[in-house]
Amino acid sequence: MQDFRQWAFSICCAALAGGMLRIILPESSVKKTFCVIISTFMVLSIVSPLKNFDKSFIKTELEISQQKENSHTYEFSDTAEEMFKNIACEKIKHLTKTKLEEMGIKTANISVYIDQPETQLQAKDIVIECILPESSNPRHDEICKLLEYELGTTIRIGYITDQTMAEG
Repeated sequence: MQDFRQWAFSICCAALAGGMLRIILPESSVKKTFCVIISTFMVLSIVSPLKNFDKSFIKTELEISQQKENSHTYEFSDTAEEMFKNIACEKIKHLTKTKLEEMGIKTANISVYIDQPETQLQAKDIVIECILPESSNPRHDEICKLLEYELGTTIRIGYITDQTMAEG
């Protein structure tokens, strides 16, 4: 900022000096020649900072604009990943509920947990937690095997009393 002020001040001084000299000089060919010299001096004064211009400033501004653009891309990407995760959870819940209903088991609650990996999502990154009626406890192994086979993921099953299910 200090460089800009100094540059502006030198242009003003050059313009002031040139204007004073134009007023003082009499009308003649010397004045015309002097006007050309003053004009050239003014142009050189205006352009002179460009020889010392810091090109890294342009690169820095370009990098900042690219970073802003990339941050918007990441925000969009995060939103898309979150939407995908929510849709996947709902689909998995629905599929789990359908499989349990096919076995004649009423579900109280199904929760799906997805551990978001850095790479592509795999079945090992998904955990399904089911709350089932206590009356289905004797079929625990059968339920776990079927759901793990059908869904290819880890299943956690909890049981609540049939009376609690009827109240909920």
